[in-house]
Amino acid sequence: MYAKIFGGILDSSLAADWSARHVFMDLLVLADRAGEVDMTLEALARRINYPGELEELRAIIEQLKEPDPISKSEAENGARIIEIRAGLGDNSGWIIVNYQEYRELQTQEQKREKWRRQKANQRARKSGEEPAGSDQPGASMSADCPPPSANVSQSPPIAEAEAEAKAEKKNTWLVETWQIIKEEYPPRSKGQGWAGAEKKARAHVKAGRATMAELLEGAEHYRKCCEADGSAGGPYVKQAETFFGPGLHWQERPPISSGEHNGPAKLSAGQRVRNRTRGGRS
Repeated sequence: MYAKIFGGILDSSLAADWSARHVFMDLLVLADRAGEVDMTLEALARRINYPGELEELRAIIEQLKEPDPISKSEAENGARIIEIRAGLGDNSGWIIVNYQEYRELQTQEQKREKWRRQKANQRARKSGEEPAGSDQPGASMSADCPPPSANVSQSPPIAEAEAEAKAEKKNTWLVETWQIIKEEYPPRSKGQGWAGAEKKARAHVKAGRATMAELLEGAEHYRKCCEADGSAGGPYVKQAETFFGPGLHWQERPPISSGEHNGPAKLSAGQRVRNRTRGGRS
């Protein structure tokens, strides 16, 4: 996976510790779309070609798990990572706190430049000129849109660019979280009606009846119930379109039978989403 390594990390509380900073940057690159790096400490050392002893890497991981009182983030008291499976030591795996923030960071200049290109192309289309940035020979930026370095009076308002970036970021978040919901929902031998399910789920979120994290928790609980009673994969699993429909079945929390799995504690998918949404985003 890919995460943007934002230059602000050099101004963070990690900047003074070269080793911890570079291990954390490697974790950002290795994380999946949920922000998880699910591997052992030994596997991590091989993957990033860590030059020191395994004990040194273990100490760095422990440091990244510790609260940081001077961190700019309030999530997990400033800790950079938390364990996927608590208490398993080197086999725990890790979740990057605020992973979505690192992945989707966009600098102010990028927002301005995107706004400039859009406005330049709009003016070019209105005047019948070739849009700026075209691949056709001789393409050039319109005279109405000077290069970013020029000092022009029609500099785009930051608020408009930020609003556009926020809307794009929210849509990306909804799409990615919905994909996790589909993976967590119990399999069914017949059709699930996913297109209708997504439409109804988004309507719940838009109307304020639910957050994506709550929908995910409902799907996860239902999957556990189906796995416990043996119905998962069969025809009696509730169709997803019905589950996320007006009946609000995703709010139901029936008891899970005694056959429920008892293994090492692993953060639920809903908890993983809440870890990434702390700070007001739903």
